[in-house]
Amino acid sequence: MIPGLIQSAAIKYTPPNQGQPGIAYDMDPQGLAIIHHKYLIISAYSKSKTFDSVLWILDFKTGRFIKTIALNNIDHVGGITYDDDHDRLWVATINQYQRAQVQSLSLKELERYNFKKQKRPIKFKHGTNLAAPLKTSYLTYHKNKIYVGYFDKIHGGQLFGYKLNKKGLFKKDKNENDLAIPDENWSTYSQIQGISFDRKDILLSESYGDFNSQLLVFRNNLNKPNYNLDLNQADKTIILPPYLEQIIGKDGDVYLLFESATALYRQNPNLVHMDRVIKLKVKYNDGIISEK
Repeated sequence: MIPGLIQSAAIKYTPPNQGQPGIAYDMDPQGLAIIHHKYLIISAYSKSKTFDSVLWILDFKTGRFIKTIALNNIDHVGGITYDDDHDRLWVATINQYQRAQVQSLSLKELERYNFKKQKRPIKFKHGTNLAAPLKTSYLTYHKNKIYVGYFDKIHGGQLFGYKLNKKGLFKKDKNENDLAIPDENWSTYSQIQGISFDRKDILLSESYGDFNSQLLVFRNNLNKPNYNLDLNQADKTIILPPYLEQIIGKDGDVYLLFESATALYRQNPNLVHMDRVIKLKVKYNDGIISEK
């Protein structure tokens, strides 16, 4: 079961007891990351904005809850991703100007942190303000690049690719107020919540409101001119329950995170309340994913 759906340790954001440890009853899971098949990490935010956001650390093999990591913001943390090459977890946040930002934590920092003893939020190691998109809905790491996406209900979606430097960090442009400038961008469908790369394919999760979600599969043709990730270009579509969030594809398995079992959505008896991370077994036919 996803930890923290009923209650979670967190830092109080609003008075009284602002900045003090407390118990949140309205955490909403958003992001998903896997670290070396050792840890599973889920990000979550307080729906009422009365508590700062958190990371929940689980044992990847057993699903056992290990600990909560308190963050020093109330951001949606809708995207997290792990860079296996540099052992760095990236978290989508918002800067003081309400613009897209990404911040990171090393594996050692994640493992050392003890909320019960420290009783304060963890400190991010690196932070970078992004030139685009204005805000972040999802992100993922793949082959020394961070892919950052955003959508709104009116103008569709955009995906931006940022090539990292040799240290695995974003390259900042001094001529652009130290913003990171994307190397590439593509149009996407307007309701994308997550992205992952697996073998020759790109996986996107599409979800909005009480309607069924979709797992969209595209052949990875991002290097082709004028290529986009629109709904009608998908090579495969798998229908799933509502409120699908971030996804991870690894060697034919797809890990799915839903937010439908939160306190708010549990009040709707007509919803399927997915209270755990789901692993979907799949197979590949000529590089295209399919249900197994």
